[in-house]
Amino acid sequence: MLITEQKTINNYYQALLNRESSFVGIFYVGVKTTDVFCIATCRARKPKLENVEFYTTFKDALDNGYRPCKICKPTENANQAPEQVEKAIQDQIYKAADWSDAKARDHIDQSIRWR
Repeated sequence: MLITEQKTINNYYQALLNRESSFVGIFYVGVKTTDVFCIATCRARKPKLENVEFYTTFKDALDNGYRPCKICKPTENANQAPEQVEKAIQDQIYKAADWSDAKARDHIDQSIRWR
């Protein structure tokens, strides 16, 4: 969905300028002058505010004619949880496991490896 609320646009633009990793996956920015879309942490030169559009999903950016940036590659790992979330999930799996059962431990190790 195209973001149209000016307060949100300003907030997202500031996050883009600051390359804030906490905004990765929250928005995708389409650059009108290059027809490219990026994520918040892209290291490419930053566009002017009047040359950007913000979208909630990368599919929306694609549907509106933007192609993925070759620098930040916004479509790679798009369905993967952030690293800290993956770690928290892994920690919970290990805590819940009964380590006295070697077969269960091997099964859990295998399922984590193949995520």
